[in-house]
Amino acid sequence: MNRTGAVLLSWMPSISKNFAGKRLCATLPSGSPNPYQKEKVKCILCSHNVELDYKNSRLLQQFVSSFSGRVYDRHITGLCSHQHEKLVKTIALSRRAGYMPIFVKDPKYLRDAKLFDPMKPIRSHSFA
Repeated sequence: MNRTGAVLLSWMPSISKNFAGKRLCATLPSGSPNPYQKEKVKCILCSHNVELDYKNSRLLQQFVSSFSGRVYDRHITGLCSHQHEKLVKTIALSRRAGYMPIFVKDPKYLRDAKLFDPMKPIRSHSFA
């Protein structure tokens, strides 16, 4: 073994002796939350328990581009994969049933409050 390997091996037991196998979590009082743990980010539909309905075109059109009529991607809307899949199926059903226009957004819904800004995505795009 080279000299650096011997130094590293002789150095390692001293670490285990100093910490005596204790973890940081073991030093925290029981029942207290970890202050360094990040909060779980939930999508807007999951956090408010919103059920998607094909007859609720006002909600569904929040996730559709007003210029092209296409459904915004997950990185823009911030939806989880499960809710995004349900959203796409519900929008398709709503369009087939005649509740939603196919190409453009209904003009009476253009001034609704925005759930997200399409020009400022929540997450960066995976292909960029």
